[in-house]
Amino acid sequence: MPLRKLRALAVAAKARAQTLPDVPTQDEAGFKGQEADTFQAMLIQAAVPMDIRDLLHREIVKVLKLPDVKARLEGLGLDIVANSQEEFGAQIKDEIVQWRKVVRAANIKVE
Repeated sequence: MPLRKLRALAVAAKARAQTLPDVPTQDEAGFKGQEADTFQAMLIQAAVPMDIRDLLHREIVKVLKLPDVKARLEGLGLDIVANSQEEFGAQIKDEIVQWRKVVRAANIKVE
């Protein structure tokens, strides 16, 4: 059986994927409002002192920059974004607002 090739038509994120720079976003491809980004993160309790939070953030960013770690994550198709704690907090708030609307519009209930 011959191998067939797949061609990515679009990515569902706000921005183009670093690993697929030639693939447009759904918005660029004409599918407005079809954004569904994903992320992985390490979260800690808000009560953790700021100096500990800053230390953890610095060390995690260092690990993400290690060539073997970076290569492994990118090999899995992940874009590495090591934004600030404030930027990530804002992203989480934005995600909650976005998906709350979807859940309510679809009348999704926890069973």
